[in-house]
Amino acid sequence: MAPSEERQRAFLQALLSKQSMTLAEAQPIVAAILNVEGSDRVEPDEITPQILSNLIDHIRPKLEPFCLDVAHMEDQRSGETYYCIVNTLADDYIQLATTHNADEIAFFRRLMDAMFIKFNEPGHEVMAVPQGKALFLGKPERGEEEEQGTGLTGKEVEHALAEFVEEGWLNLSQNLYYTLSNRALLELAPLLKTSYNISEADAEADDVEPVTRIHDCALCKEILTVGTKCPKPGCETRLHPKCARTAMKRAKICPRCRTDWEGCSKIGEKADVERHAGETTVRPRNSTGGRRRSSMQQTQTQTQTQRRGKGRAVSEEEEEEEEEEEEEEEVDQTQMQTQAGKRKQRVVDSEDEDEDEEEMEE
Repeated sequence: MAPSEERQRAFLQALLSKQSMTLAEAQPIVAAILNVEGSDRVEPDEITPQILSNLIDHIRPKLEPFCLDVAHMEDQRSGETYYCIVNTLADDYIQLATTHNADEIAFFRRLMDAMFIKFNEPGHEVMAVPQGKALFLGKPERGEEEEQGTGLTGKEVEHALAEFVEEGWLNLSQNLYYTLSNRALLELAPLLKTSYNISEADAEADDVEPVTRIHDCALCKEILTVGTKCPKPGCETRLHPKCARTAMKRAKICPRCRTDWEGCSKIGEKADVERHAGETTVRPRNSTGGRRRSSMQQTQTQTQTQRRGKGRAVSEEEEEEEEEEEEEEEVDQTQMQTQAGKRKQRVVDSEDEDEDEEEMEE
């Protein structure tokens, strides 16, 4: 049975206001909408994925004339399904143009270049930008001013980043890395692949080498920016954390080349965090204290020291459990990033640092 026009409109308004929502978030909203007209009360847990899909299927044709659609994807870590409205004209960052000026859009492009080129090298696929590095992307490279504009000031960069997080384009993790949100991946995946991958056909036409910087998960076939990679050189198998847990239940081997999965490479910010943690543990300190380490690195080093002090090796199962707990914490943290309070705090912290620098100069 087709839902009424009023129910379709009410759910569409709710989805537009939230930008994206999970099934758990949609259940009480849909239940409330149904209870307005229905004689029998419907509880949120009675709203199944099939009921939600039926409602969305009746909304989608009405969005086509506006080049919009309701898409869904599973979160790369938790596997939870997200629904959001996306622009079907994925040939540019057009959605940003409604709320951001040309300099801010150019800054977002530079952020994407850093995310998928600079921080996405063979053997070190991070696809995330540390907050400290992102703050230095406000200005275009020399010679690109005419194409990308004059750029942004430091405070304008902070403001733009906070807006991108609040609007649901970026996530900021506990380790202070910017990554693309589920909404951004849903909407921008085709554009990202055509922008940063070079197919064999295009490579032959342009007389360059083919390049695949952005891969799909070997199990679910969806875009992958977080997960693990097969340790065998030349094997292109990559798995989301949620998909790896499913695949490794059968056997801890690569589903494509059958190589032992032990020793697989991390993909995502963990690849960068672990590399820097390793550098921190071996870097000698001079009499003046040497190079300062961030509080995050110090905490990781202390944790490693405590584990060594216990005189035992952490088993693979314990490591997997710890990683799953960390991933759950990251998912929870991601859902909290849209709070405006964090944006204000970053601005306050920046002003305090400016005041400290002025006092030191005096």
